[in-house]
Amino acid sequence: MIDKLKSETDFVSFRSVNKAYGAVQVVRDLNLDVSRGEFLTMLGPSGSGKTTSLMMLAGFEQPTSGAILLDGKIISAVPPHKRGIGVVFQNYALFPHMSVLDNIKYPLRARGARSADCTDEALQALTMVRLEALAGRKPSQLSGGQQQRVAVARALVFKPNLVLMDEPLGALDKHLREQLQDEIKDIHRRTGVTIIYVTHDQSEALTMSDRIGVFNGGRLIQIAAPGELYRRPIDTFVASFLGESNLFQASVVEAGPDASTVKLPGASVRKVPGKAPASGSNVALLVRPEHIRLLAKPTSKPEGHLAVIQSIAYHGDHLRVKARSQDLGEIAAKLPVGSMEITPALGEEVGIDWRDEDSVVVRQATG
Repeated sequence: MIDKLKSETDFVSFRSVNKAYGAVQVVRDLNLDVSRGEFLTMLGPSGSGKTTSLMMLAGFEQPTSGAILLDGKIISAVPPHKRGIGVVFQNYALFPHMSVLDNIKYPLRARGARSADCTDEALQALTMVRLEALAGRKPSQLSGGQQQRVAVARALVFKPNLVLMDEPLGALDKHLREQLQDEIKDIHRRTGVTIIYVTHDQSEALTMSDRIGVFNGGRLIQIAAPGELYRRPIDTFVASFLGESNLFQASVVEAGPDASTVKLPGASVRKVPGKAPASGSNVALLVRPEHIRLLAKPTSKPEGHLAVIQSIAYHGDHLRVKARSQDLGEIAAKLPVGSMEITPALGEEVGIDWRDEDSVVVRQATG
């Protein structure tokens, strides 16, 4: 029955998967399909269920109920080493007494490959991560970024169809993290391997993924391409977790199929694109900081809302400004340097506005 639910493109499938430790439910009714060759990121805070879901797929944990399918076959009874899955952990998990080359050869030897074949395959994997010159070193003689490259090479050396990565860049500094993000994405493009990647870093998820699944409280809340997820989050949790956001309390005046009218504090009414919940519903209006405009304080009726500048921070190509409005509360704005309508000053009262098409109604997140 479960096999019949699989589509032709599904490579990995979670079907009504639950995981509990005693009375604590850590994964709740997970239904998720991953296509062959896809780069899917599981994103969420600590304790959201993303790593447990990954570990169940790897075989290190067993579902309490439900089924996990790999290439159309239920894998509950298949031990981890027979699933043909490469795994990369945050702590590298390299053997300290082995050389870099021997660490990479280990998965091949465990699968019964000949010594000569092991060496050739391991050197090819090292070349892929540009570390062939360090084949004879021990892990302790490598930097953190180099050790993680070795871990990636080891996960790929036996040419798996699926690689799982659990916070692989979490221990690295910002520069190294960004460098390895590019390298992992490049390896994905060149090899076509399916990658399921776990992180709590929103920037990492947006940069690397074909799709992102946002987890919270053991549930998969929303899954979509990065741009869609950023522009049209399903609720206030996703909106807040994926990027900086302004979430203004609002009520639905009129809900239409293509556009809806909402009322903001201060009697401001906006017509925004997209379908909203039923009239009278309490919602939030999402406006990303890059869409906020600062206007000179009008002499008569203000355009938008009035707010007082609370802080200004210089970030090279843009200013990050925080202001406080009596109607809307705290407001964050990202203003491109060189194209601002006004130059903000601390303590100044300004007008706050945005285009209706740059806002979206989102539902209030439930616990």
